[in-house]
Amino acid sequence: MPPKLTDYLSAGRILAPLDALDKRAAVVKLTALLAADEHEHAVILHAVLKREAMITTGIGHGVALPHCRLENAGPLRVALGIAAEPLDWASYDDKPVGLVFCLVGSQDDRVELTGALQEISRLMSDEGLRRELAGRDDPVAALHTIESFYDNE
Repeated sequence: MPPKLTDYLSAGRILAPLDALDKRAAVVKLTALLAADEHEHAVILHAVLKREAMITTGIGHGVALPHCRLENAGPLRVALGIAAEPLDWASYDDKPVGLVFCLVGSQDDRVELTGALQEISRLMSDEGLRRELAGRDDPVAALHTIESFYDNE
């Protein structure tokens, strides 16, 4: 059985609401949740923004998946931001983003990060889950929403 999103996500890595005025500010806040210290934050932030500059991670339906792979990054880390106000993300469907999943994976383990991105995409293909999650303004409630989705599958 493939890993669940809840295997990587905790309430401490959820910003609900995510107060950000633009994509960069959202990425700054979410990458801070993934970093152990200021130096690592700078490295992660640079890598995520560099990846985002190459091609948008706004996958549509109000969801973005900014991510990067780093050498010796250790275990996969995932953060979720539920935007207080939808953000322009230059998404493929030209719609603003309200759910931002930020991921940092290891350069040595491409399978884990790719699997997590696929799992998030699978979950976010469910309109009801997207809508319910976007309405959460508390990290614990947001995590519970995702756990409940798995329980009802």
